[in-house]
Amino acid sequence: MNNIKNSGIILLITLSFLYFLFFINPMPQDLSYHQFADQINHFTINHFHNVISNLCFIIIGLYGLKITLANKEKSLSWYLFIISIILVGPGSAYYHFHPNNETLFWDRLPMTLGFISLSSYVLIDIFKIKKELLFISITFLIGMICLMYWVKFDDLRFYLWVQLTPIVLLLYIALFYQTERLKKKYLFCAVVLYVLAKMTEKYDATIFERLHYSGHSLKHLLAGVGVYSLILMYKQRTLKLNP
Repeated sequence: MNNIKNSGIILLITLSFLYFLFFINPMPQDLSYHQFADQINHFTINHFHNVISNLCFIIIGLYGLKITLANKEKSLSWYLFIISIILVGPGSAYYHFHPNNETLFWDRLPMTLGFISLSSYVLIDIFKIKKELLFISITFLIGMICLMYWVKFDDLRFYLWVQLTPIVLLLYIALFYQTERLKKKYLFCAVVLYVLAKMTEKYDATIFERLHYSGHSLKHLLAGVGVYSLILMYKQRTLKLNP
């Protein structure tokens, strides 16, 4: 009964956010978003720290790939999540080298894949979905539609849904749910780090003024550590399956 209740709440969380978005005004991309506090250039690299801090995604992603390849339990959604984290590195670096709406697409493309594949990994485990390839294909298509909706109509509502829903799901699971794959402490740590990352992004200029290191660069580092927390969760599962 508890599993049925939790499954119902998870479905409600997923669908209620989407339903709510239909009743709010369109959300165009704020062009001032591209005006980051750190304008320092080094070694001919524009916005050096915002660019170079993306190395953390590549390093952590490659570590996650090593752990994943050593695991006997193969999960397509988890593979895609790790690959997306690696791709966030160059995608985000390219955007920050020359920030505008066009380059921002290459930042948000791997991020969308990451949010979608992480959501799929969670939902497949909770609902015991057998046809993982079909499920991840459907969720990936939904994610691409939401991303392309922003590109076509300059409206971020549905991309916001793709980004926010998995974080709320992880928070709910961290508080009220646990399976062999999904462990509360790692999920909660990932959510806290994600929230801190968004806060440092919001207060980019203020942090730069006080620390001489931009909030947006800190965002990349915090988000990377949040991913590392999820990889540690996966690694614990790996140790059980590969004694």
